[in-house]
Amino acid sequence: MDTFDKSLENTEKAPGQALAGAGKKNQRQPKFIYLIFTLTAIAGIFIAKFVLDTLAQKAKEKTPAISKASLPGPAPAKIVKPFPEAELSREIPLPPAVGQKNNPPPTLTLNGIFYDDKLPCALIDNKIVKEGDIISGAKVIRITPNGVKLEFEGEAFELNTR
Repeated sequence: MDTFDKSLENTEKAPGQALAGAGKKNQRQPKFIYLIFTLTAIAGIFIAKFVLDTLAQKAKEKTPAISKASLPGPAPAKIVKPFPEAELSREIPLPPAVGQKNNPPPTLTLNGIFYDDKLPCALIDNKIVKEGDIISGAKVIRITPNGVKLEFEGEAFELNTR
């Protein structure tokens, strides 16, 4: 019952007196723990560096060195002429003279007209077209109830329903 009596005596003392002696001991203990933790962390860093350096050295020893002598050299260059002589002697055709027809207009079949004042459409070669569309290189200029006016390479021609 000695320990019980001592603890009872400590409680009877003033609150500041009971903790005065214990405070010095508790202040030293955390400083000591921080010192141990810091030293352990520094030692761990050095050990990790040593282990990683050792592993890197072993990896270098296992990897075969590649020398320039073991690599194949560049392939010999082939000299290629950009234009063979046959193509150089060929004549380049000149564009057609002004007023001369280059190509005849395409042969188109007018299958029907869907006329409306707001959006007239036509069925040419079984394709629906409206004004401004291009079919077989010919541009649709105007659609009327009786026919379609087209333009091909600057020349106008018409397709009629009759």
